[in-house]
Amino acid sequence: MNKKILILILLIAIAFGISYMLNGKAVMTPATNYVDIYNKKPTELGFTSPKWSGYLKIVPGGNAIIVGGVTDESSPKYERYLYLINLLDGTTLTMKGELLEGVLTNTLIGTITDDNKLHIFDLANDTEKIIPVDGVVYTAFMSPDKSKIALNTSRGIRIVMVKDASLTTLSNGPQDGAYAWRADGIHILGYHETTEDLHEAGKGRVLTMWDTVAKTKNDLAVDFPSSALRYIEWLKPDTIARVNAGFDDGSFDYLLDLSRNNFVTDLGETSRMLSRGGVQVSREYQVVGLLGTKFNPLIPSDHKGVQLVQLLDMDGKELGTHIFKEDAERQTLRIIDRETVAYVQTKFDQDTNIWSSTVYTYSFRTNREIKRGTFEEDVRSLEVTSDKKALIIPTAKALIKVTL
Repeated sequence: MNKKILILILLIAIAFGISYMLNGKAVMTPATNYVDIYNKKPTELGFTSPKWSGYLKIVPGGNAIIVGGVTDESSPKYERYLYLINLLDGTTLTMKGELLEGVLTNTLIGTITDDNKLHIFDLANDTEKIIPVDGVVYTAFMSPDKSKIALNTSRGIRIVMVKDASLTTLSNGPQDGAYAWRADGIHILGYHETTEDLHEAGKGRVLTMWDTVAKTKNDLAVDFPSSALRYIEWLKPDTIARVNAGFDDGSFDYLLDLSRNNFVTDLGETSRMLSRGGVQVSREYQVVGLLGTKFNPLIPSDHKGVQLVQLLDMDGKELGTHIFKEDAERQTLRIIDRETVAYVQTKFDQDTNIWSSTVYTYSFRTNREIKRGTFEEDVRSLEVTSDKKALIIPTAKALIKVTL
């Protein structure tokens, strides 16, 4: 081959390789450098609060976290605060009130204050909208397109239009509820009250699909006792929902499949799991996690049950179960992936009056439990970073980041 032609071919190949390296998949982008906020006291970060309250939530996208702080509890001006910390630049936003976890996106955050005012923080436009609500707000859920918020209040369901901060009435039933938005941003799965008397639990309820535009409802027939409905969330949007019904001393979870003529899978009693965060749904991995005491329905006299951690798929099929040998309470389940979970084991020493909490991960693939750290306090919150490479643990003294 002519030497000049060979050189030309080599030059073209080199140029193509450089172009691929610059524009193709071979380009390596540097990892995001987050601001170090860990192992520091709140006052070191410039916050009003001298200690964390134990509340922690990672904002979708993983570039910010929300932590709770408290002033001195013995002070007459005792207040609770929420701090939004931007992990990219270290800037913070102080928010009063309680976080509405159903109104939490990477750009919009909702809180409710004691005076029944809804606060919507728009991070993209650096604005705050304040909307008075005619009743006590229990829960709130944002539509997929972020245009509406359904508020479940003591006076019924209210719909907030985010753009102009207007508020309209969907229902006036004090025990009506709207929880799981469909993808169309119009319909939302929930329930409405009936005339049935449940005594201390109030009125009975019927599962329904609300139309937030026409202000109508369409009741759904289901094969489980729905009169004590309490909570609904999508596992697979528009198709499969986790439904909780019952009472504090008799709470049950179900999987409702709307695509299979409202087929119901009974997940069993979850009374001893709900108060400590022992039930979690992962849309990302399409699984339900259960942590805590589970009773054998075939042995009605079994009031002790067994302590376990379990993963189920969308059909309620068991993906993995681990039964704990000791009785020490475990709480705050977090699904890391389809075969790994994290949780906290708490103990109280009556001799020293000191709480201790140990954070563990458990792999159903290896059937192995790994201790990730022990802290001298009652840890009630735990989060997994969006890259699944670390756990964030709020203690009174500092936030702790544990690499997995």
